[in-house]
Amino acid sequence: MDRYMVLLRNKNSEPKDSRLLVKRANELCSDINVTIRDARISKKFIQYDVSVEKNDLAKFVDMVKPISELVLARHIKDEKIEKDQYIKDGIFYFNEERFWEAHEAWEGAWKMSTGQEKLLLQGIILIAVAFAHYQKFSNSVCIGMMGRALGKIGQISGIYHNIDVDLMKNRAQDIRTSKNIATFKI
Repeated sequence: MDRYMVLLRNKNSEPKDSRLLVKRANELCSDINVTIRDARISKKFIQYDVSVEKNDLAKFVDMVKPISELVLARHIKDEKIEKDQYIKDGIFYFNEERFWEAHEAWEGAWKMSTGQEKLLLQGIILIAVAFAHYQKFSNSVCIGMMGRALGKIGQISGIYHNIDVDLMKNRAQDIRTSKNIATFKI
C-alpha cells in the first residue's frame, strides 16, 4: 500500500472532532483495504493520513465525499531534493497549517545539517509536530512539545531561511505559558 495525505475541505470541523472523523471515514470505507492513521483538522482542511493501494485511492476519495470534497491527495514518498527546497516546502506547509507535512519536509533538511543548524531544525520540527498533535486534539502533548522545541532552539536567534526564529520562540513560549494554543504563520 502507498501512503497519501488526503486533504478535504474543512467546512466546520475542529480538532476535537478528529477521532470522530477517523471513525466516520473507516465506516464509509469498510469495503476497501485502507489504513487511516489520523485525521488532523486545520482551519482549511481535514487532513487524512492514509495508506491505500494506488488503484483504490479514487475509491477512497469517492467514499469520503459525505464528509467533504477533495482538495488534494498527495503521495507521500521519500524524495531527494536540495536542503533549501526542503526548507521552503516546510515553510509553505506550515503556513497552510499542514504541520505534519512541514515536519516531513524539514526532516529532509535536518538529515543534511550539522551543529547549531541541526538543533535549530529539530526545534522547528518539534513546533510543527506540536501543532500536528493539536490538530488531533492532543493539546497537552502539543504544549509539552513546545517546551522540548524551546530546549532544542535554546539561545539561537535571528532569521533562518526567512523564518523569524525569535518570533517562533516567543509564540511557542506564549503557548507553553498560557496553555492557550493558537497556530501562527512564519
